[in-house]
Amino acid sequence: MQPNYFQQLTQDLKQQGTGTPQLILDVKTYQYNLDYVQSKLPTQLKPRLVVKSLANMQLLKLASEKLNTQRFMLFHLPHLAEIIQAFEQADILLGKSMPIRAVELFYQSNGQHDIYIQWLIDDLGRLQQYLQLAQQLDISLNVNIEIDVGLHRGGVQNSQQFVALLKLIQQHSKHLKLSGLMGYDAHVAKLPKITLYTTNFTEPLSYQGSAFLKLPKFP
Repeated sequence: MQPNYFQQLTQDLKQQGTGTPQLILDVKTYQYNLDYVQSKLPTQLKPRLVVKSLANMQLLKLASEKLNTQRFMLFHLPHLAEIIQAFEQADILLGKSMPIRAVELFYQSNGQHDIYIQWLIDDLGRLQQYLQLAQQLDISLNVNIEIDVGLHRGGVQNSQQFVALLKLIQQHSKHLKLSGLMGYDAHVAKLPKITLYTTNFTEPLSYQGSAFLKLPKFP
């Protein structure tokens, strides 16, 4: 970026701003980033666009078209209805487990549709609630099981819990379908201190609290 890039943004806000918090989007840079990502993606790979709290349909449509995908991850049910209306072929994965009452209200408000929704399940009790709702509505729910990869953010933590979920899904295949597994990757900055060694195995490389890790080059 040019040295005066942020100074120019500040000047624009002073001239055109309202004195209240505002979001400025550099559309040119946004499009450049999309083009760059597209150039690096294998043709067979369909990325999943993460829709956070500041969802914008115009930006999502642009990203969807550029990256040739209608796969989304959502965290808020109000966004779900908007995505359904805007993208006819949407494949939606919920990024967090929703309370059963919220799911019930969603189906009461939106009825049946052909959009592919994957509801995130983190324990047996929640799956039983979803099963009961599916039976009441006489529908089939796609469920994605969250697994704990060691961060303890949620999800099943052992094989016994996992098998119990699979058995319940198998026993009620009319109303529950397993769509996949989801786990959060570890954040590098939160990893515990580790020690690596160079190729001669005599010089330790210590790492702690940094977002970057210098790895030794192996022949």
